[in-house]
Amino acid sequence: MTENNDGYPRVLDRRGCLYGQGVERRIDELEGMMKRMEDKLDKLIWVLTAATIGLATSTILLALNLLM
Repeated sequence: MTENNDGYPRVLDRRGCLYGQGVERRIDELEGMMKRMEDKLDKLIWVLTAATIGLATSTILLALNLLM
């Protein structure tokens, strides 16, 4: 077994064997899916915040109109 620059044998490195390359590809795909999920959650949080503010504002205005 030959060693890479990081000291690990070539077959134990992700880039060194077909199994490791497949694992690295799946990890990269998973990281991409996680990034997209984080972006969607951030967008959902902003939409929910805007909806909450809008609902609170309309509730306050309705209460003021009913009291007058």
